Amino acid sequence: MTWTFNLRQIRTDPSGFGSGSYGIAYILGSTGNTATTGNGYAVVLGQTGTTDPVRLIKFTGGIQGTITNIITSNTTGLTDFGAEYLSIKVTYNPSSNTWELFLRNDGATVFSDPESGTLISQGTIIDNTYTTVGNVLSYCGAYWQGSTGATQTAFFDNVKIKVNSSSPTPTLSAGSLTAFGSQCTNGTYGPNSF
Repeated sequence: MTWTFNLRQIRTDPSGFGSGSYGIAYILGSTGNTATTGNGYAVVLGQTGTTDPVRLIKFTGGIQGTITNIITSNTTGLTDFGAEYLSIKVTYNPSSNTWELFLRNDGATVFSDPESGTLISQGTIIDNTYTTVGNVLSYCGAYWQGSTGATQTAFFDNVKIKVNSSSPTPTLSAGSLTAFGSQCTNGTYGPNSF
């Protein structure tokens, strides 16, 4: 799978996801549909201290729960962010459980398409904590952890999620099927076929 997106928030030193803090995240996949529930993966910006790298994380108990960094931006010029426009790409290969984070600083004025130009790899890691059978990461989306300040904003753009399939195309052959089950309310179903 590949996620590409832009994100930006307006604070020079975003402080994270605790109460009274400011942080920005794109939740790649979560088992819960709120910030305080579920387990999953996200790309975040904002933490305590003065240095704010972009981080690929896994979380337990929602984005405001327990956060574990799995990849932290670490290349020259990409280790501390405030209000810059950012292009981000994350890849996940389910056959090897390998995650990779790519990043580009688009500057102070406008987003660039994260699918064009060059994004720099921040590293890879193998992690299947929440991708094993039985974990359904049904929810994804943009998240802005705001506090009480007025006119505090976050921006997201060019969000794309692609599933890259290298599976062979299945072949079908003629045969018989057992009866399909159906449930109909105020209507009828047509014939069953494949």
